Amino acid sequence: MSVVIPDDILQASQMTEDKFKLEIALMSYKQDKISSGKVRFFTL
Repeated sequence: MSVVIPDDILQASQMTEDKFKLEIALMSYKQDKISSGKVRFFTL
């Protein structure tokens, strides 16, 4: 699955695309939506 993050959202967040994806993964982990092992795939 691909998710498109518009440039204006990235600019507003003041994060790089990689940092933004990691934040999504960490938030999902904290909410028990994904395992810590799955978070690793967001960093590849």
